[in-house]
Amino acid sequence: MKLVKIWDKLGKQPLYITQHTDAKVFVGDKEFCVTGIRYESRRPLGFIAVPINCSTCNNNVEFPLPHTCDVCTSLDQEEEYGMWEAK
Repeated sequence: MKLVKIWDKLGKQPLYITQHTDAKVFVGDKEFCVTGIRYESRRPLGFIAVPINCSTCNNNVEFPLPHTCDVCTSLDQEEEYGMWEAK
């Protein structure tokens, strides 16, 4: 998909949705969060994305408390939200 088509589709969304929704990319059954754009000579090459999992979550407290993010439990339910945040 060309970047202009992505921009066109995003432009048709209400401004509130685009300001409060994380950009996600789905590759197969894996989910990634877009964290930036890679450029070369001022030309956008593609998106920089991190996998959405416990190891990349800002809410993941490794010691002594357990992980506080509910993305692991919400994946097997029909919820539309999660507490995952990029580090």
